[in-house]
Amino acid sequence: GAVGELYLAGYQVADGYLNREEETNKSFVENPFDEEEEYNTLYRTGDMVRILPDGSLAIKGRRDGQVKIRGNRVELSEVENVIRQLDYVSDVTVQAIKKNSSNELVAYVVLSHEIDDVKDSVCDYVTKYKPEYMVPSFVMELDEIPLNVNGKVNRSALPEVDLESLHDEYVAPTNETEKHITEAFEYVFNQKDIGINDDFVRLGGDSITAIRVI
Repeated sequence: GAVGELYLAGYQVADGYLNREEETNKSFVENPFDEEEEYNTLYRTGDMVRILPDGSLAIKGRRDGQVKIRGNRVELSEVENVIRQLDYVSDVTVQAIKKNSSNELVAYVVLSHEIDDVKDSVCDYVTKYKPEYMVPSFVMELDEIPLNVNGKVNRSALPEVDLESLHDEYVAPTNETEKHITEAFEYVFNQKDIGINDDFVRLGGDSITAIRVI
């Protein structure tokens, strides 16, 4: 019932990729469970699966499609599938970006027609069907999703987002308590000019960060 990565072994598994040592080391590992010669190598498929009661495997997604958001494991394709249901979205990819020690979700959307307040509209819709930590922190409009030669999303060609936009308009502390709290926030987030209206979660806060604040 638990989700884990599927590994394969057997005579059909090669010893590695031809002339691709780095990728071979990542995907082909020594098998600690079986000493038979034809089972010495395990191949990491990258597929996340669970074993069903009848013994069959249910594929849940790809290893590289899962990220941790505020301590919760998120399947990026789940968020994409919700956004695709919007009639004004013709294509979308959801990616995770690093902000301090945490991850934030970015939805890159291609629109079939113009609408007002794309970010609010997309985020409000996702909120109806998914928990708060699965709602994208950023929504960016693109003319098309960049693809590589294999037809997969070319992440390096996606535009960068402005992390500072997660900040609310700066409002300075008005008393000693607010001053202590904003200084604690600035320390744990390693940021300056955090105001009293900034949101702990939107800044990348999670349970570990909360302990550091305390």
